[in-house]
Amino acid sequence: MNEQILQEITDFCRQRGLAESTFGRRAVNDGKLASRLRNGGRITTETLERIRSFMSRTHGAALPLLDFQCEVTSHSDPDTSYQINLNHPKCTCPDWQTRRYKLPDGHLSKCCKHIFGAYQQAEIDDLIQFTVERINTGIAKPTRQNDR
Repeated sequence: MNEQILQEITDFCRQRGLAESTFGRRAVNDGKLASRLRNGGRITTETLERIRSFMSRTHGAALPLLDFQCEVTSHSDPDTSYQINLNHPKCTCPDWQTRRYKLPDGHLSKCCKHIFGAYQQAEIDDLIQFTVERINTGIAKPTRQNDR
């Protein structure tokens, strides 16, 4: 049982660029959760339910990591273009380079308009719409820089 939930936690954290200690604090208020599980610690059914609930609640807020790179033209200057990488979403635009790169990985607020455009080029409009709907309904919410 521990091995299975520990693997789920590890995969969840890896996909979102989240430290396991941060996961533990956010999910069950225990920064040493993963470490305790690795060392043979046990969890109650209630704790397991809280872990799974946290993972399902935050599922829609995470951005997919895609093996996709492209160049997009600036919206304000047609002579300028930016490089986008969706494997670990980043952009060479000034907005991303000066402000958004500091935001937590996996959150919509880390995306500049060029990254959204690249996701659209990668043909995952449905996923973006789904995530935006989850934010609009309060199921998930983007993180602002001063929420860190």
